[in-house]
Amino acid sequence: MIATSIAPDAAGGGTADAPATKMSHPANGNGCVVNGSANGTDTSSGHASAVALDPGNRLMLALQQGEQGALDRLFALYTTKLYSFICRIVGDAHTAEDIVQETWLTLYERRDGYRPTYRFSTWLFTIARRKALSELRRRSVRSAVRSLTFQGRGGESEDLETPQHTFCGPDAMADGALLAKMVEAALAKLSPQHREIVILRDIEGFEAEEIAKILQWSLKPGALRKRIFDAREAFRRAMILLGYRE
Repeated sequence: MIATSIAPDAAGGGTADAPATKMSHPANGNGCVVNGSANGTDTSSGHASAVALDPGNRLMLALQQGEQGALDRLFALYTTKLYSFICRIVGDAHTAEDIVQETWLTLYERRDGYRPTYRFSTWLFTIARRKALSELRRRSVRSAVRSLTFQGRGGESEDLETPQHTFCGPDAMADGALLAKMVEAALAKLSPQHREIVILRDIEGFEAEEIAKILQWSLKPGALRKRIFDAREAFRRAMILLGYRE
């Protein structure tokens, strides 16, 4: 369980207690949430309608106007999905919770610069992804430093790192634990880019334009569709190799 971070006070440089909203995650054996449902996208209404109707955009605009209760409602609507997404990237529940807290704090600090060009979750997940990737880079540096330090002391190298999961248990509740493990294994076989695309498109429910925004791509529509298709096709092939029958 985690609570909202202490948010900076809008009027000054100090802090103000954000409402103590609690969060509870249904978790898999690794302690990572497995409920990463889609974001309620209405694909038939088009991008403009989705942006206009997005509850996160309305709440974020209310927060800009000083309605502090809007932060609580944003937290309640998006934290579980955010935590699930981060956990699939860093593979560690405790680290994911820390990044969730940092993401909400950054969002609060940058609230005045928010513009509802996309759905709110697109902006939120972009901030979170950057923080998660920064953590993975720091983790790689720490691993290298520890390995070099160990070599210097003992004269012999040893693998000090346990294998890192790059995702947490995906949604597969309808078909049970066996399918969930198969999806996990298939995701693990993908490249990091393909894995992110599949998670964002098929687990979190983002549209193509939103995926491009989160992953910071500048692609023509045809190239974007091709990249997403390639990732989903790679995932499909990985599932078939693991024994899944369409």
